[in-house]
Amino acid sequence: MPAASEILVKALTGEELTPVEQNRISLVLQAIVTAHWQVYYQYENGFLDKEVFDAFERRLPATFQAPFMVDWWASNRYRFAESFQDYVDSVIGRNAGE
Repeated sequence: MPAASEILVKALTGEELTPVEQNRISLVLQAIVTAHWQVYYQYENGFLDKEVFDAFERRLPATFQAPFMVDWWASNRYRFAESFQDYVDSVIGRNAGE
């Protein structure tokens, strides 16, 4: 079975993923976005310094640079708080304008 990094490379190059690979990459993306959500939540509630939040915020655009990642977000955004959905959508929108 290919490692998550191998599946990510396939997805980034537009290769077709098997259903098992699609599931694995979805779980990886869920973990990545959940980590960002937790940082966002902690910062918004005053538990995290701006410097730490800014470091995570600089990483977020890379998460959504590939079309399959944006598609994943469109299908899974409902799993997250609405304020975080708006935040991620703004990040995606800024990336689309670059």
